[in-house]
Amino acid sequence: MILTRRRSFTYPILSDQSNDYIDGSVFDLEVESHVVESASQVQSIVLSYKIRLSNPVLVDALLDKNAQILVEVNCAATWFRMSHCSASLEDEISIPASLLDGAAYISASLVVARDDFEIEFSGLHSEYGRNFRYNFDTGMPLAISSQYSIELEFAEVALRNLIHIRKSVSERHDAFSIDLSSNQIVVNMGINFHAAWGILYANEEQKPLLYISIYKDCVASAVQALASNEEVEEFLWARTFREKIELLNLKIPSDPTDWNACNEIALTLLGEKGVRKIVNSAAQVVGA
Repeated sequence: MILTRRRSFTYPILSDQSNDYIDGSVFDLEVESHVVESASQVQSIVLSYKIRLSNPVLVDALLDKNAQILVEVNCAATWFRMSHCSASLEDEISIPASLLDGAAYISASLVVARDDFEIEFSGLHSEYGRNFRYNFDTGMPLAISSQYSIELEFAEVALRNLIHIRKSVSERHDAFSIDLSSNQIVVNMGINFHAAWGILYANEEQKPLLYISIYKDCVASAVQALASNEEVEEFLWARTFREKIELLNLKIPSDPTDWNACNEIALTLLGEKGVRKIVNSAAQVVGA
């Protein structure tokens, strides 16, 4: 039977939440996000989306500009909400990073773009009969995707703001030290280590290695400091990491000498940019 959520509509809606279509037609959404920084060092979150639409009648409506894609983005943590219209099944949206925090939720709809538009549907449930026709006005939805959620790039944004990399001639050439005594975590790198960091940072394929090595050590040291009840709560890095740890329902270790526990939290916080990115990239290469 057609789902009860359809009571809001007197016509079929293509959605994975209803069985109005029985011919295998789909309308689904995929989203990827990344951080970009302008010359003035203003950061933006870019959401690149791709929509799969397989029903021929609805595809024709889009191609003939009788319908358009409406993408909605909202972030509960900041009360941010926006709508984006496009004639394309693939596009991207750029949003100032300051307007987003935590998770963002994205949904897509195919909506009618002009008044008095008539459609003769295909592939419908028998309840609609063989040749179901309907007249539409602007803004009425034809297809609705499931909501897509993304965890915002905490690692990229937070580390740019909270960790300062500095080349130090007084540090051993192949080593580095971590200073937690200010709002930013300062990493003093020897000449060789700084050169190696620059090489990895500039290479998108190798960059994830930083999130399981130097950046992971910085965050693990920060977690250890939080666990030791030192007077660090005044620092920006301390407040930021504590909030993120609590948001993920993790717990700061009770024993600051338990390096494994601190290390585990750090790897969890940075997993999206580190371990998981390495594994996913390798899987894509194998599947290609």
